[in-house]
Amino acid sequence: MPHARIVSNADTAEYDFEERCHIIEWWNSSDDPQASIARARVEPGVVTRLHRLRDTSERYVVLDGRGRVEVGDLAPVLVGPAMWW
Repeated sequence: MPHARIVSNADTAEYDFEERCHIIEWWNSSDDPQASIARARVEPGVVTRLHRLRDTSERYVVLDGRGRVEVGDLAPVLVGPAMWW
C-alpha cells in the first residue's frame, strides 16, 4: 500500500497532448502506477484520438460542455456535466 502523502499541483502547467486535447497531470507517479489523475480539456468541435491504457484505471468527470464517449464494446453515449464513467 502506498504511504500517506499530500500532493499539490499548483505549479503544474497545462500541455497540448497528441490525442488532440490539453492536459494537466494532477497525479502520475511511478510509485503508484495503477492511478493516473489528470484534467483534460477538449476544444469545441475537436474529436480526440482513441486510446487505451494497460494496468491503469481511468475515470472521467465532465465539468462543462457536452460530448460523446466510446468505451470498450459499449455503444457511444452522449455525456455532459454531472455524468461520470
